[in-house]
Amino acid sequence: VTHYPLPQHCIYNQGGEFISWPFQQVLLCHHIADHPTTAKNPQANSVCERMHQLIGNSLRVLSTLHPPQGIADAKQTIQS
Repeated sequence: VTHYPLPQHCIYNQGGEFISWPFQQVLLCHHIADHPTTAKNPQANSVCERMHQLIGNSLRVLSTLHPPQGIADAKQTIQS
């Protein structure tokens, strides 16, 4: 059971990790509408950057409090 519902939209920049097929497949599989931003869009980029910072900080805290004991444990941490 997840703590947060799936998003309805995903706003992302033109980075290779977001326009790749695996990422696009995740969006399609979960029925998440994609909204790529244009280059040099400070307002949209600030939203993306803040989200990335939040996710990075959360993962850092989780891995510090409960270090994964193997690959399966690391995958479980990311899934939660």
